[in-house]
Order: sequence, then C-alpha cells, then structure tokens
Amino acid sequence: MKVKTFEVKVYYSTLCRHIVKARNEIEAFEKAKKLKIKENEIMANLEPWDDADTVEDVENYENHRK
Repeated sequence: MKVKTFEVKVYYSTLCRHIVKARNEIEAFEKAKKLKIKENEIMANLEPWDDADTVEDVENYENHRK
C-alpha cells in the first residue's frame, strides 16, 4: 500500500470560569465573553473535540503548505 501524506487538524475545547457581577444571566454571559482567557486554565481544561477533527489527503504536501 502506498504511503500518503496527510494534514491533520485536531481541535480541543477549553473551559474558562469567570466570576462576574451582573443584573441577569444574559448580562453575566456578555461580560464573561469579554474577559481574557486565563492562561493557567488552558492546559488543565483541554478536552477532545472529536467532531471538529479533520484529516485531509494532501497529494503534494510541499506545494500545499506554501
């Protein structure tokens, strides 16, 4: 069987927890969306996102990457 080259994209989801003060859930959600991602939480909260993973057959890998 011929060996092929593939470009594989693996996606992960992350969870960032924020404590915000707001008048209702909608306002709290909007405020939390604007906050920065906490760098120390990124590696601790990575989870596979299998539905977003892709594998693509790349005929001419070098030309594809340019």
